[in-house]
Amino acid sequence: RFIPHSVQTFDASVYARVVNWKPHQPVEIKLKGEGILPKVATVDVDFDTIPLRSQKDSTAIVLRTGGNDILTIDSLYWVNGDKGAFDIDASYFSGLQIPPDSLYSMPIRFTGESIGMHQARIAVVHDALPAYKRDTSYILLQGFVRNNDSSRYSIQLSAPNTVYSC
Repeated sequence: RFIPHSVQTFDASVYARVVNWKPHQPVEIKLKGEGILPKVATVDVDFDTIPLRSQKDSTAIVLRTGGNDILTIDSLYWVNGDKGAFDIDASYFSGLQIPPDSLYSMPIRFTGESIGMHQARIAVVHDALPAYKRDTSYILLQGFVRNNDSSRYSIQLSAPNTVYSC
């Protein structure tokens, strides 16, 4: 059984011979293997500021892959936050496989229905651990909604300097 301890090429040789068969020379068996491991880095998405009751669309890069093996994403799911402010098609939350040295993006819509900072966190369950063990990474989505009415009003009252009573 081959269980590498790191991502690299391994070589080994084993010599075998039959004890009771003298005419046969020993046989060399060469074993070669390569330790493989996908790598993943999540990318947070900042939508900056939008006006109230507007929306902003982005095809945002949310994952970068590396290593020397295909990355398997088992699932993506909402963890916490204001997920109602962000719209992502449900098909992007199912399992997928991404080749090494790739960027993965998904269309996301940020909708500003209430004033203030909006954040939501998405969990990504993947196999970027040795021996295909599972791990979870997180993507943070955030954006700020400002009030449309940014006018500043001031009222100035003036009266004559002298007031006479009748």
